[in-house]
Amino acid sequence: MNNNSVEQPDPDNIKMFVGQVPHDMDENDLRKLFEEFGRVHQINILRDKITGSHRGKCYYMFVNHL
Repeated sequence: MNNNSVEQPDPDNIKMFVGQVPHDMDENDLRKLFEEFGRVHQINILRDKITGSHRGKCYYMFVNHL
């Protein structure tokens, strides 16, 4: 794979939900945590629409099906 291509997840992968995420963790912290189990394709921390504050929940998706 060259550096210009974006690695896509397996077509049968699903987004996983995680609750009770500490409010001091950002996307980079969560990526480090989840990458212990496989390559992470995407992480989305749920945020309040008005304030933008961390809601303590996220979705993530691995590149390969586990």
